[in-house]
Amino acid sequence: MQNKRNMRGLLFFAVLLVAAIALASMSMGGFGASSAKKETIAYSDFLGHVKDGDVAYVLIVGNDLVGVYKDSDTAAAFEKSPTSQYDFRTYVPDTSSFYSDVRSVLGDETLSSLDFGFTIQMRGNETSWWQAVLPYLIGFVLLIGFWLYIMRQQNKQNGSMNNFGKSTAKRHQAGVDNNVTFADVAGADEEKEELAEVVEFLKNPKRFLSLGARIPKGVLLVGPPGTGKTLLAKAVAGEAKVPFFSISGSDFVVMFVGVGASRVRSLFDEAKKNQPSIIFID
Repeated sequence: MQNKRNMRGLLFFAVLLVAAIALASMSMGGFGASSAKKETIAYSDFLGHVKDGDVAYVLIVGNDLVGVYKDSDTAAAFEKSPTSQYDFRTYVPDTSSFYSDVRSVLGDETLSSLDFGFTIQMRGNETSWWQAVLPYLIGFVLLIGFWLYIMRQQNKQNGSMNNFGKSTAKRHQAGVDNNVTFADVAGADEEKEELAEVVEFLKNPKRFLSLGARIPKGVLLVGPPGTGKTLLAKAVAGEAKVPFFSISGSDFVVMFVGVGASRVRSLFDEAKKNQPSIIFID
């Protein structure tokens, strides 16, 4: 589950990064994403059309050039919206080279742009303000999100270190996830009879304390594995309807000094908060 959450977080940042790159490349282009590109031709092919007298109108925006042919049906639409209605598109090295190349293919180095046989219009990059700002905004959000992701992972690691010394005991609540009673324990009649007083004390400790009685610090259940020690302990908790904390003794044996003792203290502190209760150490 944790790995899936990490993958979703990384995928989210990857999508943001791709979106930022796409918007940045789009904002650096001369035409918006809604441009209806019909044909992209080589610059040399464009010069060939100029030489043949096929070009009617061109618009140059930065290093992008779009235009229409003389026999095109989109000539009128191109004059109204040249960045979305055009017949061809090509890349122009630079403005001075463009004029020089056109004069060269027309065979007259003295021609002015008015004599090229087609209309030329120049514009600056038509990048809207949101196209210019959005890539930086997404980059900023991406950076903040990545920082929050790192901080969250660090807080989880710190939380794991803080929880390292806490008890790992499983709590079973009578009537919720512990419905075991003496009726579920087959045999062990003497043991159940001896533990009946423990059950009575857990049910009504004030009655015993008023008489000056003291409950033992603990009860030791001895027997080979599989003889029902854990089941009998759960039955005592179920009969008394008190919380049952179960933990293995190996959980207290840790290579780091002090961790085992810390877990013992944590376990008893938790049991005291839910007293009366039973701690079962296997």
